[in-house]
Amino acid sequence: MRKIFTLDVALTTISVFIGLGLLSLVALRLDFLNPIVQNLQDFELNDVIFSQLAPTDLADTNIVLVNIGNLSRADIAREIERINLQNPKVIGLDAFFLNEKLPDLDDPLVLAISNARNKLVLVSKLRYNDSTKIFDSLVRSHPKFSAVTGFANFITDIEKGHKTVRTISPQERINSTLEKSFAVKISEKYNSTAAENFLARGNTLEDINFRGNYQHFYTFDAPVVLDSSADISIMRGKIILLGYMGESLEKPSLEDVFFTPLNPRPSGRSLPDMYGIVVHANVISMILAGDCINSLPDRLGLALNILLAYCCVAAYSYLYLHRANWYDSLTVVISLGVPLLILFLQFYVFDQYRFKFNLTLGICAIAITGNVLEIYHEILKNWFAKSKTILKKETKKETQA
Repeated sequence: MRKIFTLDVALTTISVFIGLGLLSLVALRLDFLNPIVQNLQDFELNDVIFSQLAPTDLADTNIVLVNIGNLSRADIAREIERINLQNPKVIGLDAFFLNEKLPDLDDPLVLAISNARNKLVLVSKLRYNDSTKIFDSLVRSHPKFSAVTGFANFITDIEKGHKTVRTISPQERINSTLEKSFAVKISEKYNSTAAENFLARGNTLEDINFRGNYQHFYTFDAPVVLDSSADISIMRGKIILLGYMGESLEKPSLEDVFFTPLNPRPSGRSLPDMYGIVVHANVISMILAGDCINSLPDRLGLALNILLAYCCVAAYSYLYLHRANWYDSLTVVISLGVPLLILFLQFYVFDQYRFKFNLTLGICAIAITGNVLEIYHEILKNWFAKSKTILKKETKKETQA
């Protein structure tokens, strides 16, 4: 135990983290590495689980997606009226109607929303104030389109070139108003207990446990719903989500579409893969199933990363000082074997239990520990010893004087 908790091991561990900091600064300064750095910043190891091991069955048969394409307000009204006749449990409309238009366009939509008001949810948008760094206002459709709302904002880092959606905010306070997210509001109308349990977790951000893309839900294209002869009775008693999914499902669009962990190329993605309304469907499915992702608290995660690095340094130090003949071969085994074991455990635990823990920092520390240890013992430690000797001599001279 004494050989584990030593000043040399502690100082070497500190040196390892200083080294990691310097390497990250160098990487950010080198322009030719920028594309690589951006891809790494927008990548999580757990994305591989979603991308390669996504479920193949229907995500949730209680949710039906309806494409509104480029329909006019009058045609959207016809969609809502036809859907409302099937007596669904909830209708969510992911579209804004900010300004008034001609009466022949607006009046049918006002009537359709009014007829479905008790079960219909419209979207709102949180407006972020760059000066105060808070959400300070809400954007809603024109007051004539009156219905309960939930904000549709997704959390992305567009300023850094990232548009990947991994997390959502369940609710936000705007001045004195508490606005729930679009997905939470719809879940609340469908199953208030499930929504309450989700909010009771008390997390300001929640990771999305993705079920699948729109192919994994019941999906209707706009012309089908508008066709009076089409059978849409499957919508009875279900959650109906209307939103934009391209001009038609056969003609993909880049409008209102996001990168998600389900992207078949989790690193260096080429095209975004999921429409916003489908992301909402995944969140609703997660809430209703109570199948949320749990994760290690940030402070505990940081402590585990530091502990992992410290134990690795202690092992390397023991080999360096007491088993020099075995040092090179055993450190290679440790530097390869331990990260692979950690990655396996991380993937397994997330895949089986949807529990996240991130030991990337510790893995990076292991990768450079061997070099830093040699630098410490062969350069830094000798420098500390010489400095200490010089200081003692100077102190002795002053005392004698």
